[in-house]
Amino acid sequence: MGGHERGVDIEMRRHSFRGEAERHYEEERFVNTLRAAGSYTYYHHVELEQSGNIGAEYTQNMSNLDLLAHHGAAGLLALGAVGAQAHYRDIQTGGSLRTPSTYDLALAAFLVEEIGTGRLRLQLGARYDWAHYVPRDTTAFIFAGGQRIPVRPRTFGAVSGSAGLLFAATNAVRLGTSVSRAYRTPDFNELYSNGPHLAANSYDVGDPSLGRETGLGVDVFVRVTTEGFTAELAGFSNWLNDYVFPSSRGWAELGTQGGRPRFQYTNENTR
Repeated sequence: MGGHERGVDIEMRRHSFRGEAERHYEEERFVNTLRAAGSYTYYHHVELEQSGNIGAEYTQNMSNLDLLAHHGAAGLLALGAVGAQAHYRDIQTGGSLRTPSTYDLALAAFLVEEIGTGRLRLQLGARYDWAHYVPRDTTAFIFAGGQRIPVRPRTFGAVSGSAGLLFAATNAVRLGTSVSRAYRTPDFNELYSNGPHLAANSYDVGDPSLGRETGLGVDVFVRVTTEGFTAELAGFSNWLNDYVFPSSRGWAELGTQGGRPRFQYTNENTR
């Protein structure tokens, strides 16, 4: 398939394969559902400048595996699930991109439980994520904050989780509150990008020294549900440490190709 945006010709090719298997147990068992899903995606992307030269080109091969088990009520446990995920991605770059070809592996395991079967219920969740990025060219440098930062492998890992209370005041009115700790690793592009993004008319640069992104969130809500009426009122606040986003970093700097503005991924605290 192809496209055209801001004088840039974009050619894309994508092939995907996905398979799922699920087992349900009719008899009363603690574990009532088992599920497995896997996928593979091939994606090739080329951006052509008006001159016909290749501005950006990359090929991505990506594989994912998801495993999930659901359980029913047992003692104080009302319901819950436990699962694991695996992700592998291999990106080959070309054209005018100086972004190094990179492969990454990510693993995760999680647990979600709802405790209590009366009007008051406790909801708990926990997850551990691990990610490893390996650039194939570690002789390159990326300029970040005026410094030459070497391109190097990075490994991230952290625990995230949440706890919430759900109270059924009446059959129609429910109250709830929760607190959660979120976590996200920088992506391949945020770490190692170094080239023009023609469709956005920008020159994007990563930062191999980026820290992981974490957040703390709190929310409360009131939900009213009747036969002919539904309404919900909610309030929330999130505090993010080392939030990752593209920034000019206070400089009106132009990239090396076509005078495109230069944006570099950075960490900042935000709310």
